[in-house]
Order: sequence, then C-alpha cells, then structure tokens
Amino acid sequence: MKKVYFIVVIMGILTSCSDKNEIDYGNYSEIWQLSKMSVNSIDGKTTIGGDMEWQESYILNIDGTFIKSRRLDEEIIQAIGFFKYNTVDGENYIEFIYDVDNELIGNCTPELKETLIFNEEEYMLKSTWQNCDGPELEYHRLVVCGTGL
Repeated sequence: MKKVYFIVVIMGILTSCSDKNEIDYGNYSEIWQLSKMSVNSIDGKTTIGGDMEWQESYILNIDGTFIKSRRLDEEIIQAIGFFKYNTVDGENYIEFIYDVDNELIGNCTPELKETLIFNEEEYMLKSTWQNCDGPELEYHRLVVCGTGL
C-alpha cells in the first residue's frame, strides 16, 4: 500500500507542476531527488542515477512539513517531519527535523535532524553526512508546484 501511495503522490506532482530555476521559499511544494552519491573510501566511488545504492527524495510542502522516501531494492521507507530554511555566514541551509527516530536520518549526531547545504551555483542540495564518514549525497530539484500535497 505504501508503494502505491508513493507512486500516486509522485505522479500527481509530476503531471501538475512546472519547472522553475529559483527557490521560492514558502510558496511552493518542491521535490528534491537524490542524483549523486559519493562514498568516502579509498577508491572514492561515485555513482549517479539508477547506479546508486538507493533512490531517495524529499517532498517539501507549503505548510513546512516534508516526506523523505528511500527505495532500496523493492522496499520503500518513509519518514516525516518539518523543515526550515537557515542562513549562516552567507550559506543557505535547509534543516529537516524528524518526528521520530528513523534509519533515513543521515547526520553526525544523535539529533532527529539533517542539515543540507543549498549550493546556488550548481542549484543543488548537498548533505553534511560526509563530515563523519557517511556518503556525500547531492540532490537536484525536479519540480515546483503551486499547491501543497
């Protein structure tokens, strides 16, 4: 049932949205899709698209909530919470605060929170998980919608 719900939500968004090149903070729902994964190891392995170990996305809703979904093989795992935008020393961040502990939280502390850096030049979100030997994850925005989910 979760798989059907996930597919219906994504299809609804993709068929009712238009692309945009700037973040319109707080006015639209957004989908950020994992597009590149680099593992901090001796060989520095980097994978993209379907070659990555898992597929993952964040859906950001107008009301400040989010859904994070990960597909690994045939299993889909989801987590929810709320997000907020921050700027520190001129760098833009999105903080994802989770409702409950979940294996999807990729960070360096036991907090129920992830912080992703917004890179304006490349228009992507980048995880901070690699700072403590997690994978370096990059996300690109797929679509922007005029209504929430």
